[in-house]
Amino acid sequence: MSFPNHDCERDSDGRTNNCTQAGFPGLPYFEPSGSNTSSTATVDNYVFGVVDGRQGGSRFGLQDLPQYGRTTNPVNLAIQMRWSTHIDNSVQDFEVGQADSAVDILPIPYITLYAGCSVTFSNVPVQYLPYDKSWSILLEEQSSDNFTTVMWAPTVWQLGTEQLASEMMTIAMTEKIANVTAALNQRLARMMLGVAVGTLQSIEATDVKQTVPSLLGQYPVAPVMILVTLLFLYALLAIIIFTSSWLIKDETIIVPGQKKKDGTPEKQSVLNLTQRWLVNPLPLVAAAFPGEDGKDIQRTVADSALDMVYDGNGPDARLSIGLRGKERFGLRKRGDGQCFNE
Repeated sequence: MSFPNHDCERDSDGRTNNCTQAGFPGLPYFEPSGSNTSSTATVDNYVFGVVDGRQGGSRFGLQDLPQYGRTTNPVNLAIQMRWSTHIDNSVQDFEVGQADSAVDILPIPYITLYAGCSVTFSNVPVQYLPYDKSWSILLEEQSSDNFTTVMWAPTVWQLGTEQLASEMMTIAMTEKIANVTAALNQRLARMMLGVAVGTLQSIEATDVKQTVPSLLGQYPVAPVMILVTLLFLYALLAIIIFTSSWLIKDETIIVPGQKKKDGTPEKQSVLNLTQRWLVNPLPLVAAAFPGEDGKDIQRTVADSALDMVYDGNGPDARLSIGLRGKERFGLRKRGDGQCFNE
C-alpha cells in the first residue's frame, strides 16, 4: 500500500494534477465534461483496476481494461476518494501533521485520498480449534488467474466503492499514514470479498478430515479393571462388616473356676474378649508364654489384657512384665535377664 499524494505534481494553487512520476499515471481521475456539471474538474470515489499499466473501471468496469479485465494474481489497484469538510475559509485544522498525512487538503473544502496497492488472492483451508475458539491456517496457496479475475470484477465495477469511502472517511481525515494504511488494507480486503461472495455458490466440502479427540496418557485396560475390581471388593467387604456389626449378637461365657465376691460365676462378653485379642498384643504374649500353673484357662478370659499374662515371681517365673531394673517397663524372659519392648 502506498500513498503518492506527496510525490504527485501540483499546479500553482497546490492542487494535485498528475501522479505519473509517482507511478500512477491515471491519478487523479477527473470526471468527463459530459457528466460533470461543476465548473471545475471533479474528483469522485473510484477503485480502479490496473492491467499492463492501463487504468480502468470508471465507466464500463472490466471492459475499460485490456482483455476485458482478465488479470494475473496478484492484481493492482489505484484508489481515489474525496470527502467534503464543509469548511470554506480555512484549512488550518488540517495542516497540523500534514507531512505524515495520507490525504491532500486542497482544493478547499475537500480532503482527497490517493492510494495504490497490490492484492493477492489465496486459497486457504482453515481449521477451527474449539478449545480456544480460534481458527488456524493449514495451507496457503495462490489462487489461479481465472479465479482472481472473477473475484476482483465486482470491485472494478465499483460495487463496493461508496461503502469503502464511507468507512475510510473519518480515519483518513484524522489518522497518520501508518494507521490509514492498516485500516485501508483491512477494509479493502473485506469489501472485495463481500461484493464478490454473491457470485459464488457453496458446495459440499471435499477431502474432509475430521480429528477425533483422544485421551492422552491412556492406561492399559487390564490393570485399570483389576484396580476397579479390588476397590469394588474392598467397598463390598466394608459394607458386609458394617452390616454384620449391627446384626451380630453378643454372647456371654462363664469363666471356669472364677467367682465374684457374691459367689456368682464370673462371666465375660465374647465381643469384649474378641476385641481385646484383635487389638492388644498381650493375649498373644500370654499364649506364647503360658504359666502352666493350672490357671492359663482363666487368664485367657481375664478382665484386663495385663491379667492375661502369667507374671510369676522367683526362679519359676517364665515371664515377668512391668517395671524392672532401672524402672523401665518391659517383658522379661525367665533366666536370661533380657527385657523386650522397653
